[in-house]
Amino acid sequence: MLYEVYGNAFSYAFQGARLQVTEGLEPSRFSLAAAGGTIISFASSLIWRATPVAWAGFILAVAFFFTGGKDSFLPAFHKLVLYLFVTAAMFILLFSLAQGRNSAHYIMASHVSMDAVAALGWCALLGWLELKFEAANGSMIRAGSVAALVFLQFGSALSYYPYYYTYSNPIMLKATGQIPQSDYGEGFEQAATYLAEKPNSESLKVFAFRARGPFSYFFPGETIILNPLFMEEPGMASVLSRMPQTDYLVINDALGPRTERSAQFVQALKKIDPERSILIKGVSTIRIYRIADLPPDFYETISR
Repeated sequence: MLYEVYGNAFSYAFQGARLQVTEGLEPSRFSLAAAGGTIISFASSLIWRATPVAWAGFILAVAFFFTGGKDSFLPAFHKLVLYLFVTAAMFILLFSLAQGRNSAHYIMASHVSMDAVAALGWCALLGWLELKFEAANGSMIRAGSVAALVFLQFGSALSYYPYYYTYSNPIMLKATGQIPQSDYGEGFEQAATYLAEKPNSESLKVFAFRARGPFSYFFPGETIILNPLFMEEPGMASVLSRMPQTDYLVINDALGPRTERSAQFVQALKKIDPERSILIKGVSTIRIYRIADLPPDFYETISR
């Protein structure tokens, strides 16, 4: 089983690396040193996206991992914790080496593994407490404790409904004062709903970032995808050819930091008041521009 898990993971990472080679990346750049920044980014994502309950459970798991004893559960506990921790670390390493595969969804297996380690930590604590104090109503206490943990875990995430990818650990928020942004198209359905309420919305054409799915599934008109790669072309030729064919432009602030060219595009738009702005908790502001309101100097700026 272990061979199958890591064999499939290595195969997937290799395929991603091979795809990137065909797109112009050099295999000589695939190294642990070059992957260092991505490893740190993935590890940071694990810390930021884990709840306080998961943090505490992981610390408990580590503590019990280095604790000896005669409990028959300990050998299985040690093996499970080690297996899950190695799984989490391997997925981070694999997708860090496969350069370009650096979005958070590539290490979902790492998040699941660390949550499982945290669950084992809490189970170990509850088992230890039951043995330590020999509670008469041990089963009821155990059931109540599990229910409380589940309630706390769900409760910490419900405030982010329905955009759970935007979750950030509240302890990290207070300690750093920073809010890491998620960019999976959260909130674009609200922009689609807004434009869908316009007269004759079925005949409207919208040039939208994060368009495929988050926007297009909710908009009855025609959706034209704003691919960030269009901005890397000389003079942003594809952008300039598509925009005059549409009625509205929809982007979010996460588009700007991608490259110098996308930053140039977003910077040019900052001089123009959007028709509507939509702020989603933990997500970049979504802005809707009417194409007819874009002045000639905007086109001149992005074509340089």
